[in-house]
Amino acid sequence: MAALGVKRYETGLLELHKQLSPPSMVAHPHSTLASRSSGTRITWSTLPPQLHPAGAGVPAERRQRKCDQIDSVLAIVMPLASKEDMHIVDFGGGTGAIALPLAGLLPEVTVTIVDVSEKSLAIAQRCAIRAVRSPQ
Repeated sequence: MAALGVKRYETGLLELHKQLSPPSMVAHPHSTLASRSSGTRITWSTLPPQLHPAGAGVPAERRQRKCDQIDSVLAIVMPLASKEDMHIVDFGGGTGAIALPLAGLLPEVTVTIVDVSEKSLAIAQRCAIRAVRSPQ
């Protein structure tokens, strides 16, 4: 019988946890691709400004971190994105801070943003439309 306040599935998870060995840390298989010296950094000046995290509404104090995150994703996606029929889905993509630059860099690839926030998706859509309409 489950202890008071502990749900049956929680008891099962605790029992399972006791049987498992502790997790081990391993290097990411693409960790060398994401280094700053690997040439995978985005040259933001080659993209419409609406595709920069600032265009998606990322606050100034978080922009560099967001750019670094996008560079990390890019380092993994770019070697895989060689097919025209490729479709990238950014689940929890919010305002498109990652998906929109990828779409700008990979015009032959379909990029879809999925998010529960209609407000965030509306921002992403406005940024995408402005980026398409803006001269580079």
